[in-house]
Amino acid sequence: MSVSGEGVYELDPATGKVTFTPEARFMGAAKGVAVVATFMLTGADGSTAPVVASAEYVPSVYIITDFVDESGKPLVDRKKGDVPAQDIPGYVLKKTTKDEFGNITHHYAKVVAVIPLKKAPAKKLSKTGTAVLSILVVSALATAGGAVSLLLRKRSEK
Repeated sequence: MSVSGEGVYELDPATGKVTFTPEARFMGAAKGVAVVATFMLTGADGSTAPVVASAEYVPSVYIITDFVDESGKPLVDRKKGDVPAQDIPGYVLKKTTKDEFGNITHHYAKVVAVIPLKKAPAKKLSKTGTAVLSILVVSALATAGGAVSLLLRKRSEK
């Protein structure tokens, strides 16, 4: 049985099970259908009597929101309605998708802990001045050697 604006109701006569398939944009509580079943009851003496059973079937269709990891495994219980993403310890939200019926899925990725390395303090070299002293000594010796050489040359010319 089709109900305009809601969807299609189907009855399995063998089990009495009612299945509702909503229209693409239907959401909320449907008007529902009444299901009536009539059985013939036979007594031990062979007499029969009709038995009538009825039930009301009123389905509800709501948007649902799921919170899943990279493999699609649920991280928290499914929520009814359009629920915003939430903080889940150990996970970070990667994206949110919506299917053709408006159902929301928040996709999360597991956070990998990053342990920062401690930087070793820079070693300071003591300032002894030995490098500067060595340069000064070499310079002084070169200057003295040059002066002595110049004096000797001047004496030999006289």
